[in-house]
Amino acid sequence: MSTVSLAAIYIPALHSPSTALPSHPPLPLDTPIYITITDRLTFNTDQVTTTLADFTRTLQGLCPSEIIVPPHYLSAPTVVAQHSGYGQALFSSFIPDSDQCITQRPVADFVSRVHPCDRNGTVGGIQSDEFQITRHAIMEYLDYVHVGSRVPDVAPSKLLDGKHAIVPRPTAAHLELFRTARRRSEVGTVISFMDETHLRAGRQVLRRAMVLPYLRVNDIEARASRVELLKNDEKAFEVATGWVQHLMRWADLESIINQITSDAATLPALYALRHHLSTYNRIRPKLAAAPAFQHYDIPDISSTLALVNRTFDFTAIEQGLDSDDSFTEQEIDIVPPIVLRKDSDPTYVAHVDVGKKLLKKVKQIQEQFTRDIEYEGAKEGRKPYFRNAAVVSHGQDKADVMGFETRAVIDIPATDWQRVPESMKSQLTVVGTALGDRLISVLYEPWSRVQDHILKQRRITRKLEKDLIRAALDDLAQVHAPILHSLAALIAEVDLMLSIISVADKYSCTRAVVPPSSAKRVLRIQSGFHPILYKVESISDVPRRVVPVDLELSEDRPLCILTGANMSGKSTVLRTVGVTAIMSQLGSFVPAKTYPTSVPVFDSVFTRFGAVDDLSRGLSTFHIEVMELGEILRKATPNSLVLIDELGRSTSIEDGTALACAIARELLNRKTMTLITTHFLDMQRILRKHLTPDEFERIVFLQTESELVDDDPVEAARNKARDGDGIYVPPVHVEQRYKLIPGMAKASHGLEVAKTADLPRCMLSDAFKVRELIEAREARRPGQA
Repeated sequence: MSTVSLAAIYIPALHSPSTALPSHPPLPLDTPIYITITDRLTFNTDQVTTTLADFTRTLQGLCPSEIIVPPHYLSAPTVVAQHSGYGQALFSSFIPDSDQCITQRPVADFVSRVHPCDRNGTVGGIQSDEFQITRHAIMEYLDYVHVGSRVPDVAPSKLLDGKHAIVPRPTAAHLELFRTARRRSEVGTVISFMDETHLRAGRQVLRRAMVLPYLRVNDIEARASRVELLKNDEKAFEVATGWVQHLMRWADLESIINQITSDAATLPALYALRHHLSTYNRIRPKLAAAPAFQHYDIPDISSTLALVNRTFDFTAIEQGLDSDDSFTEQEIDIVPPIVLRKDSDPTYVAHVDVGKKLLKKVKQIQEQFTRDIEYEGAKEGRKPYFRNAAVVSHGQDKADVMGFETRAVIDIPATDWQRVPESMKSQLTVVGTALGDRLISVLYEPWSRVQDHILKQRRITRKLEKDLIRAALDDLAQVHAPILHSLAALIAEVDLMLSIISVADKYSCTRAVVPPSSAKRVLRIQSGFHPILYKVESISDVPRRVVPVDLELSEDRPLCILTGANMSGKSTVLRTVGVTAIMSQLGSFVPAKTYPTSVPVFDSVFTRFGAVDDLSRGLSTFHIEVMELGEILRKATPNSLVLIDELGRSTSIEDGTALACAIARELLNRKTMTLITTHFLDMQRILRKHLTPDEFERIVFLQTESELVDDDPVEAARNKARDGDGIYVPPVHVEQRYKLIPGMAKASHGLEVAKTADLPRCMLSDAFKVRELIEAREARRPGQA
């Protein structure tokens, strides 16, 4: 979730932790925590549920720019966090306003950086004035709640009792989940392969699932089973597809809920809500009857739909709709106000009826007045101007409408005033003139009285209407919001399931076997493929043969060292394994054509691919490489997956080989499933001497198959004739077969691969000569095989 900007934290079990004393026990690790996250680009919101045990890892996966915490959680002090270089690990401390402070660090070590925000706005449906906006303050908060017992960053040796695993940001970048490393584009990424969703909600769930995949086998199997059942149920699949495609024309339900809960609802949003509810209500029996949803929460929204239907009047929208009822809020130039149905409340109905009677009375008074003054101008099309009442004085209490003093005048043309009967003039009070004395303004007691009643009655009716609308919206926000969130989650889940099915059908993906936590951990990929390569092959005009990956690791043999020629697909194998693990753990089908592909549950996927130096911090490429390796070693557990590409390549061969062997042994002894690619071809020989026989037997040595073959004879003869004397480039090239076979590669064939880059042949000739000298020197060394 690289675009997550804000995370609002809510822990129901903590009403006022600031009053806790050191003698109070810490919260249990299964304490539920609810997080509302906001996307920094679109300001759309989403929900994440976790536990205290899994809280730190969840935040590391979300990587929010800011965190929102209720102020009573933090008591008085302001908080600030420091930024680490790996995965935005969270560290912070209080800045105390008094001597009462949990941390022992001095105040001068920290600087207050309360994030500026629109204090009139809302985030995640929560009023901003109810929260303190801070930068990554939650770690010190946990320190405070646990009275100095911080939830560790490093997971224990067993799976955490949480709901989500974690895919750190470097892993997402190395595996190119959302952005390609070179073009910084979504084209060619894993998300471009997996995302066949139709709705924003489904897309959000997919992206979140890719960085926070399931950690529990039951959750993984539940989604995978639902996908398989829906895939094989033609009727349910048709219903779900039609439902999702229909919702594409309407506002996102989660956005509508956020409008309602943040007191920003509009009539179009409520109309879209009614359409969501009525559409779902029609298909709910079919969904509930489908095997794919037998064990899924199919919410009953009938009471919510009834509340919307009986409360709000959508006439202003429906009169402007086409016959197909297509509608988006952006298509309306002027958003109509929210109005009540005339029969929504008995008291409101009574007030509306009084208003109708007063309007009839108005017409009667106008007709009677025109007759009584014997108005001659009426014959010529002129008539008196009857003005509505205006407030002259609000009285002592502006809130008391009945205390208002009003005035409603009637304007009579001056040319007609002289013809008004004297008997009628005695009932009129002249109060002024208008339009440069062309109109005579008079007061007429019956007119003033009825207008006074109308003004006050309208004020009372509008206040009642506003109160009823507010009560209905509050009811939706407080009572019905959980049901609406359940429906929104169902919509997103159905959209995600349809996307998984579409990808599985299009690219021949299969369902992985996920061993239970009590079973032996085995990673077995059979005929696996990197999804992007297969996608390119399927749409390319020129067929490209994708060679399947066959690989097996287990608790007994958890480490694989992979060698091979340059451009032989070693890094692709690592990415294939990483992507397969993530796809399996989010409950998706995986890119493998042969069943069974077995993928255990990993608590995290760590990667270390290419690095560059950091001039601003004075860090070399090798320094950054070992820093990243250090982070992996601090956090990797026996239940993690570690993928390291060309370990130690940023230093000398001797130092790099030594470092690679030491790290390989460390991860081997941890029983962490690890794949390491390398061009250090002596690693097998060195490890055989360095490790015990039992340790050495637990390593899987694989290589990508390739072979040196002769160039085309005609092309070779042409090159030889063109090169002339003194230039000799061996007429051979590397034929890459990409298949994984046992053993260590004998050579990297870097110069043979370099021939394909159109380098100057005189330079290549020189390089081959230097390589021959180096190989001859190595062959003369004592002890060389």
